[in-house]
Amino acid sequence: MISSLSQTIVTGLYRSGTEYIINLIGSHPELSATMYHINALRFIKDRFDPIHKRVNYIKAVHFLSDRSERRYGITFDPDKVVEKLDLYDKVNTCLLYDIVMTNMHLSGGSAHHWAEKCQLVWREIPYFLRDSSNGYAVHIVRDPRSVLASFKKFTNSEYPLYLSSIFNSFDSMSHALKQKDNDRVVILKFEDVLNLKLEEVSKIWSMIGLSQKDENIFNPDLWLDAYGNKWMSNSLSSPLEPYKFNKKNAINEWHTGLTPSEIAFTEEICGELMELFGYEVSGVGSSGKIRNVIYSNHWLSGLMNQYVEMGEGIQSFPSNPNIV
Repeated sequence: MISSLSQTIVTGLYRSGTEYIINLIGSHPELSATMYHINALRFIKDRFDPIHKRVNYIKAVHFLSDRSERRYGITFDPDKVVEKLDLYDKVNTCLLYDIVMTNMHLSGGSAHHWAEKCQLVWREIPYFLRDSSNGYAVHIVRDPRSVLASFKKFTNSEYPLYLSSIFNSFDSMSHALKQKDNDRVVILKFEDVLNLKLEEVSKIWSMIGLSQKDENIFNPDLWLDAYGNKWMSNSLSSPLEPYKFNKKNAINEWHTGLTPSEIAFTEEICGELMELFGYEVSGVGSSGKIRNVIYSNHWLSGLMNQYVEMGEGIQSFPSNPNIV
């Protein structure tokens, strides 16, 4: 097999349920679902241009091979991938992405479709759909207050840097709205993901050309993480029971995990979009204290000015490791 029958990216913010949904759809025997292994839209796009030149796509393929082996202990044969790319008149990033994923995950098994969890690539969805032969996307959005509370709890970023998640949430929801009528994109709310039924998962399978699978797919004991180990939830679990879901905590933690000023500032930035997605704005607190903190930090003040002047958020990790 040179290329797959379909290609799907699952994207969204950190701690938005992307791992949960990739495991659900990946339970189908004809679909190989992975996390992070390649993520060409982040690590290859625009970095090896012009990608259609053989010398550049060879560099890109070897970069991906080295990175996946170094980070996850798995790899593919870069020479075989290059050999297949050589058969095409013109190579682009999405074609390279597909052939790498096919070589890595679809060789010799029953799966002929692949999906990959790729956080923070919602801006690349139009490009992916344009240049992928049978490309699809699942974009998950989450209550920005819950994102902030979760990121505040789990991140290594010191105060106030974790507040950047607010601008990521704004950007994620803004771009999700742009794709809401695209029949090759499924927009899901994190809160709805937690209660997905088989019929709703089947709609995703149907979109990418797969039949319904009747077996029980909601069994996290069978799921694996990016390293091949037993999957351990993060946003959905408690420290004492990391393999068990705590849906109530995942949805309501912001009530106790954020200060009133953090809640107020989040709602000030994201409030209109939150209401469009059905999130109720609480009106709690005043954002004055957080505003002062934002403007006292060079990086955060830049994000705030960009939001005020251009109406844009960001698509970025707090620390953006371009090559790791």
